[in-house]
Amino acid sequence: MELIDKIFPSAEMKAEFQQYESLQTDGQREAFFSDLQSKFASESKEEHAERVNKALEAGQNAVEELHSLIILKQLESVSPYISLAEISRKYFGKSRGWLSQRLHENPVRGKIMKLKPDEVKTLQTALIDIADKLRNTAMSLSFT
Repeated sequence: MELIDKIFPSAEMKAEFQQYESLQTDGQREAFFSDLQSKFASESKEEHAERVNKALEAGQNAVEELHSLIILKQLESVSPYISLAEISRKYFGKSRGWLSQRLHENPVRGKIMKLKPDEVKTLQTALIDIADKLRNTAMSLSFT
């Protein structure tokens, strides 16, 4: 699923965004916004309320998507050294692919799977536990 499909809750919003993205000059962008303002000024209160709600939903979707990308980016530096399959099994009690599916937002039975806030906290706890184990093991090593 494309990022634009994840963020914008309506086809109209997607189309407006794509139209704006295609504009190349400040004049074109100003004309685009002027046309939108005219369109919005002629809306009924109900249409305006619906558009505002969809804009809020798009904002929330963008925040959630950014949060997911941040988690993946943060794990990037340590993922070669840890087993996501083992973390999934030991800390979540789930199958080896469960955590990877959620980190990469893979669809499962038609539904996009994401980490919930409490699962992010569990992942954080797991990484801290692993870091402590690594530190303790490193400190116990000796050359005697």
